[in-house]
Amino acid sequence: MVKKSLRISLIAVLTGLGVTFRVSKNAITQIQFINIPLAFTMVGGYLGGPLVGGTVGLFTFIISDFVILPGPWTVVDSLLASVIGVLWGSIRRFVSGRLQIFIAAFFSELLYDIVSSVILYIVIGMDVMKALAIGIVGLFLPVCGGFIFGIGPMTEISTALLSSLVISHLEKVGVRAYGK
Repeated sequence: MVKKSLRISLIAVLTGLGVTFRVSKNAITQIQFINIPLAFTMVGGYLGGPLVGGTVGLFTFIISDFVILPGPWTVVDSLLASVIGVLWGSIRRFVSGRLQIFIAAFFSELLYDIVSSVILYIVIGMDVMKALAIGIVGLFLPVCGGFIFGIGPMTEISTALLSSLVISHLEKVGVRAYGK
């Protein structure tokens, strides 16, 4: 059982880092080439369990969005990240090693990208099938005002790489907050 103070500390540190890095990146560019909040969410879930991962995902998006620009995406992104953080707290016992963590992070980011796009497209009035098609195509081709080709795979790879490197490094130096 993780001590309550350790859990709170881990939530505070990872949320603070996620917010700080996301706001700093947004001051330079609004192009999302890495999903910083989701990376810290996966790290939190892996190291601290479902409660830590879910809380980091929820608060990192809510706080950083209120600094950057809140909107309906704030609700969608924060809740979806929270669910992914809880899942990462649960899959920890099934994945180990940098490659397995990278693959799990890649597919977590892919799932996040597709589901968040589909939900937001539905919110603006698209039917489900059209939202799903545009959500998937939008990973590779510019749609709905986008202008970058292949931004989806670039984001999935960079987020998965960051997550797997941070988790591997923290495990290497002995940071363990949640039993495997």
